[in-house]
Amino acid sequence: MSPDDRQEVLIEATIGAHRVLDADGLPIPPPEWWDLSPEACQMAFESRMRSRAIERELHPRGWSTSVQAVMERLHL
Repeated sequence: MSPDDRQEVLIEATIGAHRVLDADGLPIPPPEWWDLSPEACQMAFESRMRSRAIERELHPRGWSTSVQAVMERLHL
């Protein structure tokens, strides 16, 4: 696997809305996040924003998966 392929895999692992929760119920970043270079962090952010825009277009209420996750935690 080339370094570029590895960065792409790490980015993909960080852009999803699912987060593991700590003992206090707070979301923690995926472990892959810590292995990203500053440039890859920016690429992950931009990719996440594009993904969330698509998700909002597809959801009947215009919610991204992040909003859905929060609403589920609030039981709404």
